[in-house]
Amino acid sequence: MTIQAEYSAEFQIDLLGLDVENLPEPILDIGCGSTAALVRELRRRGKTAFGLDRDVKEDPFLISADWFEYSLKAKSWGAVISHQGLSNYFLECHLKSGVEAAKCAMKYMEILRSLKSGGVFCYAPGLPFIEEILSADKYRFVRMPIRDLPDGGPSEMELARAYGKNPFYSCRVEVINPPVK
Repeated sequence: MTIQAEYSAEFQIDLLGLDVENLPEPILDIGCGSTAALVRELRRRGKTAFGLDRDVKEDPFLISADWFEYSLKAKSWGAVISHQGLSNYFLECHLKSGVEAAKCAMKYMEILRSLKSGGVFCYAPGLPFIEEILSADKYRFVRMPIRDLPDGGPSEMELARAYGKNPFYSCRVEVINPPVK
C-alpha cells in the first residue's frame, strides 16, 4: 500500500481537481507527508503554500506537528488541502462512531472556520455523511468522481452501504461569500 508521502504532486493536483493558478492563498496542506511534494510544487509555481505533518522535517514553510492537535486560526487560510489524511481517518472513525468520530467532525469544522471568505477545502475521498448536513447557505460543494478505483478494494455498492453514499470522489468545499448589504 502506498502512503500519501509517496504520491506525486501532479497525481494529487489531478485527483483533487486543483486549479493551481486560481487556488486562493495562503494554502495549507494538512497531512502533507514527509516529502511535502504538493507543497513544494505549489511553491515552485509561485504560490504561498505551507505543509503540516508529524513526519515532515520542519523548515520555514513546513510544520512538524500532529494535525489533530494543531490549532487552526479562524479565517486565516485561502485553501486547505488534505489528500487522504483527514478523510480516510474520518471514514474509519465514522464506521465505529464514538469519541474519535466526534474529534474528526470537530477538526473538519475547525478547518472550515479557518478559511477566509471565498476560501476552499479540497480533499479526497469524500465525506458524504458530514457534507450533507452542512448549510447550503454557507458552503457550496463540487464533487468529482475518482475514475479508477483500486483493484481488490470494496465495491461501490459496499461503500455506499457502509457510508450511506459512495465516498470515492474528491470534494471541493467553497465558503460562500456573504451577500453585500
